[in-house]
Amino acid sequence: MLSLRPIEANDREWIFELANDPDVRRWSLNSNPIPWDDHVGWFARRLVDPISMVLVLQSEGERVGWVRFDVRETIGYIGIALAKAARGRGFSVPGMSLGLDHYFAKNPTHEVRAQVRVGNEPTNAMLRSVGFEEVPSDTEGQSEWRISASSWAQASG
Repeated sequence: MLSLRPIEANDREWIFELANDPDVRRWSLNSNPIPWDDHVGWFARRLVDPISMVLVLQSEGERVGWVRFDVRETIGYIGIALAKAARGRGFSVPGMSLGLDHYFAKNPTHEVRAQVRVGNEPTNAMLRSVGFEEVPSDTEGQSEWRISASSWAQASG
C-alpha cells in the first residue's frame, strides 16, 4: 500500500541521490546534475516553505519516490520521481493520484500543471490516465498539462 508524508530532515541525502539519478536527470527539464550545495539550500527552504510541498512516497514504510508541488499564485507545478527499484512496479499512477488528493485537499481552488520534456511518453501517458489535459506550451522542447480540482474530482470520483 502506498502512502505520502511530508519530507523530513533525514530525507535530504536520499532525495539528492534520487534527483541526480541518471534516468531522473534525463527526463528533467534541466538535465544537468544538481550540485550538493544547491540541493542543501533548496531542501532547507522546502522544509520550512508553507506553500510548496515535497512529499515522500512510501510503500510498506520504505521510500519509493517523491511528489512535489512548486506553487506560484494559484498554480501548483507537479513533479514526480521514483527510485530505481520502484520503477515498473505500478507506483507512478497511484503516487500521482495520492499527490493530487493531498494538494487539492489543501488548495481546492488551484490548478495543477505538469511540464514534460518532449519524448517522455511514459509521463505523458501517466498524466493522461489520471485526467490531465494537454495544453499548448510556450516553451520549445516541452509539453504542458493541466488539471483543475473539479476535473480531478470527476476523474478520481
